[in-house]
Amino acid sequence: MDEMNTVGTLYIVATPIGNARDMTERGRQILETADIIAAEDTRRSVVLLNKLGIRGNQLSANHKFNEYGKAKWFIEQLQQGKSIAVITDFSRFCRSRRKLQDAMQTITVSLETLPLARTPLEHDYQQLLEILHTEQNRILDENADSKRFLQDYYAMWVHQIKVPIQAMRLLLSKEEKNSPLNLELFKIEQYVEMALSCARLESDSTDYVIRSLPLEQIVKPAVRKYAPMFISKKLSLEMSSLTATVLTDEKWAQFIVEQILSNSLKYTRTGSIRIRQKDPAALVIEDTGIGIDPADIPRLGERGFTGYNGRLDKKSTGIGLYLCKEISRRLSHTLTIESEPGKGTRVTIDFATRQLQPE
Repeated sequence: MDEMNTVGTLYIVATPIGNARDMTERGRQILETADIIAAEDTRRSVVLLNKLGIRGNQLSANHKFNEYGKAKWFIEQLQQGKSIAVITDFSRFCRSRRKLQDAMQTITVSLETLPLARTPLEHDYQQLLEILHTEQNRILDENADSKRFLQDYYAMWVHQIKVPIQAMRLLLSKEEKNSPLNLELFKIEQYVEMALSCARLESDSTDYVIRSLPLEQIVKPAVRKYAPMFISKKLSLEMSSLTATVLTDEKWAQFIVEQILSNSLKYTRTGSIRIRQKDPAALVIEDTGIGIDPADIPRLGERGFTGYNGRLDKKSTGIGLYLCKEISRRLSHTLTIESEPGKGTRVTIDFATRQLQPE
């Protein structure tokens, strides 16, 4: 019984964060009376003890590199009846936790940003993270290789399919441009061009050529391209004077206009399609088509979303409008869609931007 009474006491003392005056009175008393003060970082602890006016106590370093040897020594000291106050640096814990939280906020986490492992268990966890990180990089590399292969294959397929399409075009050269066969061949060409545009857009490289262009130079080729569709569906075209100069990529901007025209022609049975300029640098394409359900408008441009009209058509993929939205975003243009069921749809392409620089 007397031997048990000689056993010392082990105290855990939390240090204040930032201000020594936040130290509790109980914590101060323990540090003043303890025979040994153990701390992970003795340099920071000396500063704190000096501010508290505590001197003369034996200060012992206790960290991950000596914790096993120190544990045995602490037990020996306690058995001799000495009291030990172990300082826990909560501010260090907060900094480590903040580093982890910051790392979790980033998409790509570098292992170098993780806090230093302080215990064998933390070290094991970080080794596990390194293994997972290596495996993740291997999977990402494999996925990137597969993606490049598919992109190359799609590009090759698109270029190869153009050969028989051109042969068919020659065979049908004596037919009227708005004949059923020519119109179906035109649709095939548009689907092929859309597939090629999709493959290009998903590739890591870009072929943007940004320069100042007359708006008319972008719109008129698209109108000429779809002229047979206007004739076939007996729709009138109203096009106002286009005098603006816009900063954009000619090929991709023309692709956007073509897709908008294609949708207008597809969903307009009677009436007209109107193209006009909206100052300072916006193009408006509006039709008298079937319109769009208001509930669908916020989701238009999502990959694979077809909406109510697309479900009725059963052939729509929604990929055209998705490409338009994505290209517009990359070119820093704004695509706005307004519609009223039964009355028509208005699409505005705003080319005004300060983020692009001409070539």
